[in-house]
Order: sequence, then structure tokens, then C-alpha cells
Amino acid sequence: MDKLVKLAGGAVLGFAFLMMLTVIGTLAGYFVGWVVGWFFSETILGILAKLGVHGITTAQFGAFLGFTGGFFRFSPQRPNKD
Repeated sequence: MDKLVKLAGGAVLGFAFLMMLTVIGTLAGYFVGWVVGWFFSETILGILAKLGVHGITTAQFGAFLGFTGGFFRFSPQRPNKD
């Protein structure tokens, strides 16, 4: 029973950690989008407007990218040497 409780607790903590990484990624994306917006807002928003995206700021776009990136993490893989 002890092993099952530890396994369940580890799974819950692991899930909570992944969700926190997603929230941190969203906040970092918002901040970076805000800073980048100081210099390139016309360019970025112009490209988004041509793609049909209107009414958002670069900070909101950065938050979107940070949130999405929180779920798609890069995991390097080594080729098998069979």
C-alpha cells in the first residue's frame, strides 16, 4: 500500500510540476512579447494582420506562444546503435 501511495503522490506532483512549467512559460512569453513589442510591434502585428489575426498585442501573442510551448518540449533522442 505504501508503494501505491508514493506512486500516486509522485504522479500528482509530476502533473502539478508540468502545469507550473506551462504557467511559467506563459508568463515568460507575455513578458518577452511585451519587450519585443517595444521594438518590432508594427512588423509582428502587420504579419499577423496579413494572416487574419487582428486585435491582439505582441504581449498576448507571446503569452500564446509561451503557453503552447509549455506543452511541446524538445526532447533530444539518440540514434540506436544496434
